[in-house]
Amino acid sequence: MYLKSQSKAIESKDKTPSTFVCNSMQHISIELVSDLVEDCISDGHDEVELQYMLQKKAFYSCTNQHQIPCREGHPRCFNISHICIFDMNSMGYLVPCRTGEHMQNCSLFVCNKMFKCNKSYCIPWQYTCDGKWDCVDGSDESTKQKCEPMRECRNMFMCKLSQICVHLQTVCDSYLNCPSGDDEELCDLKDVFCPKSCQCVTYAAYCVSVQLYEWSVMSISAFLILHVKESQLPNQIVTPFMSAIYISKSVNDLVTVCTWLNKANILEYVSITFTKINHLEQYCFSQAKNLKFCELTNTNIQHLAENTFSMLISLIHINLSSNSVQWISDKAFHFLPSLEILSLLNTSTFEVSLNPFLGLNIKIFETNIIYLCCLVPEGAQCSLVVPSYISCLQILQNTTLRIVCVLTSVSAFVLNVLSILTQSKRNRSSQKFGAFELIVSYSCAGNVLLCFPLVILWVADIIYKKNFATRQELWQSGSTCLFVFGLFLCSISVILTSSCFMALARLFVVKYPLESKFREPNFVTHKLAQLFFASAFVSILLSVVQWLLSFLDYGILSVLCSPFYDPTNTSVFLKVLTWSVYVAFISGIVVFYICSSNMVAALRMSQEQVRSTLAHTTTYRSILVQISILAISNFMCWGSTSVILAVSVLVNNFPVLVMFWTTIVLIPMSSIVNPCVFIVLSFKQRFGF
Repeated sequence: MYLKSQSKAIESKDKTPSTFVCNSMQHISIELVSDLVEDCISDGHDEVELQYMLQKKAFYSCTNQHQIPCREGHPRCFNISHICIFDMNSMGYLVPCRTGEHMQNCSLFVCNKMFKCNKSYCIPWQYTCDGKWDCVDGSDESTKQKCEPMRECRNMFMCKLSQICVHLQTVCDSYLNCPSGDDEELCDLKDVFCPKSCQCVTYAAYCVSVQLYEWSVMSISAFLILHVKESQLPNQIVTPFMSAIYISKSVNDLVTVCTWLNKANILEYVSITFTKINHLEQYCFSQAKNLKFCELTNTNIQHLAENTFSMLISLIHINLSSNSVQWISDKAFHFLPSLEILSLLNTSTFEVSLNPFLGLNIKIFETNIIYLCCLVPEGAQCSLVVPSYISCLQILQNTTLRIVCVLTSVSAFVLNVLSILTQSKRNRSSQKFGAFELIVSYSCAGNVLLCFPLVILWVADIIYKKNFATRQELWQSGSTCLFVFGLFLCSISVILTSSCFMALARLFVVKYPLESKFREPNFVTHKLAQLFFASAFVSILLSVVQWLLSFLDYGILSVLCSPFYDPTNTSVFLKVLTWSVYVAFISGIVVFYICSSNMVAALRMSQEQVRSTLAHTTTYRSILVQISILAISNFMCWGSTSVILAVSVLVNNFPVLVMFWTTIVLIPMSSIVNPCVFIVLSFKQRFGF
């Protein structure tokens, strides 16, 4: 039970303690006599028994078998129930043993209904959070005990106007435990108004496994605090004078909860748990102007309408954890100037409006959903740390990336389409180089294919705009991201295989100019079709595997939907895929270099044998320049990318921006340079310059 007092404290009448007169006529309290400490300054007359014991003139023992002496041989005894308990009398001295013998060897002692100091003694709950260190290490005043304005006294009584909690058994025990004495107020109320089958303490009623009817509410209305558990509730249970209500595991659904709450003008605390509510209407708490704490956990809430929590100037803490929230409307939390803590723990991914937390000045936001931390106001502390790979802004994290992505994709698309067109015109004018033109067109088609995932990324970035944080998980788990994943795989596979096939074809044409089938367009078309279908099949297969892994919580983690980057280094599949792409890039560089080197050597040998003319020399140099440019372009693209991929797998917390620039600039680099070479070559051979 969580009890907080509302009424005025009863007045206690202090009695002047009796005094003891020392031989020097010094007056001390009678409570200080025979307490093992000499308070008579001149002669210690108040500790005669102690002097006799030390002089071995007397030896005292406890007469009660349930008592223990503070010191062996001294008559000062205490009940065994006071072992390891720290308590003070009205003069601020330790009791029952002023010298603390009853608090020794307490590290393993189990405290009963008291606060346990760290590996030490026990103290009454009213000593916690009172601004004074009563534990040696100050643990009774630490933040772990929630010594803040919203401290919760679970199953205890909270004293009025303080952070002090006292055990329920100390309430109405004729002893003032609270500073204002409110734990002894209204102690006769339970005998007059307490409902049948309920337990009542001061102004609080505690009902478990009972059926409350309308007539019961009349008697409940006398209480300020109501705790109902596993009970059948009537249509109306909250009364206008109730300050706190706690409902747990209600037998029936609370479909009229908003109607209840709007009739409680002085309601300060609401706790409804393990009870079905489903929906909170607009202005559900509009009349509860004094509401400070609202806990609605495990209530199956699915939708928060606009202004559900609105104009509540006293509200400090909202706890909506462990609910099946599907949608939070805009302004569901509106004008809550005192709100400090908002809890949305143990919830599944749900949709929100642009930013339902806009305008809040909360200090602490508790959630298990990372992207929600992107929405909290600046200065608020989120319970999760947003990792670097989570984008709180847009898919493309800055303006420069957006501009470069657009320019890269558009320029690569235009250049490769132009290259394909020039090859087709060249093919119509002469059938001599038809096979080579097919290979070039196929390579350019692969480059065009690479443009599509980049276009999808910047178009999606425009569509989501600054609302991407709320849609990030839906984006990464959606079909569009999986499609981009597959496009990246397929386009890179086509580009790599086409470059290697081109180098191999050139080598065979140069070395075997008459016998090589690479001069035959039909043969080349057949082989290119096989390469394309193989690339498409592998890409589709790997995409299906990634789709299946998403059901095991191993989905795509990069907002770029990249198949070769795992920012968390947790997916074995993506690691294997990254290393495979790395090996493919390195293999492509090696194959291209070997074929190109052998082709240049064959050309040189051919020139020496036939004693080439100047025209042949020019052609040879032109081809050499072309091969050099393609080699440099492929090496810069594939070589640098392969190094970055290898490092990203081996190093944790690899910079996200590096992978962004790699995906948007480095990988498409050859897709921009290579078609330029083909276009220049085509124009040169066509117009003869």
